[in-house]
Amino acid sequence: MAAKKVVDEIRDILGHPEKVEPMITRWDPDAFKEIKKGREDLVTMQSDLAAWWEGSAYDAFNKYMEGFSKSFESLEKVMADVSDVLEGMAKLVNETYQKAIKLIAETAAAILEATGGIIGSIKDWLGALGEVVKLLGQFVRLYGDLMASITDFLYRYREQARNAAQAVARIELPPTVPTSISIPDAWDVRTQN
Repeated sequence: MAAKKVVDEIRDILGHPEKVEPMITRWDPDAFKEIKKGREDLVTMQSDLAAWWEGSAYDAFNKYMEGFSKSFESLEKVMADVSDVLEGMAKLVNETYQKAIKLIAETAAAILEATGGIIGSIKDWLGALGEVVKLLGQFVRLYGDLMASITDFLYRYREQARNAAQAVARIELPPTVPTSISIPDAWDVRTQN
C-alpha cells in the first residue's frame, strides 16, 4: 500500500509518463524538417528569381525574402530548443520513476532480509522490529530526498519552459511586404548571356 502511495504521489506531481510522450512527438523531427525545407525552398526561389529578374522591385522583394528567411531560422532554433526541453522532461520523469521503484524495491528487500523472510519464525521480535523501524526511517529519508529532487526538477523545467516561451516571443517576424514590389515597371528582366 505504501509503495503504491509513493508512486501515485509522484504521478500526481510529475504527471503520467504515457502523457508526456505525445507532447514530445508534436515537436517531432518531421515538423522540424518541414520548417528547414521551407527555408531552403525560399533560398532556391530567391536564386531562381535572381537568374531572371533585376530592378528596384526585385531588390525590395529579395530584401523582404531575406527577412522572411531569418524568421524561418529563428523558428528552427526555437523548435529545437522546445524539443530539447520536452525530451529532457521525459527523461527526468522516467528517471524519477526508476528511482522511486528502486527505492521501494530496496526497502522491501531490506525488510525481508532483516526479518529473515518469514515473520512467523523470528525468534528475536524486538531486534527484528528495531531493524525494520530503522529501515523504514531510511525509507522516509530517501523518500524525502526523492521528493526534493522532484522539486528541483520542476523548478528547472519551469525555468526551461520560460526560456522556451521567451525564445518564441523573440522569433523574428517577417517584415512587411514592401509596396514597391507591386509596381510592374520596377521589375526588369535580367539580360541572359
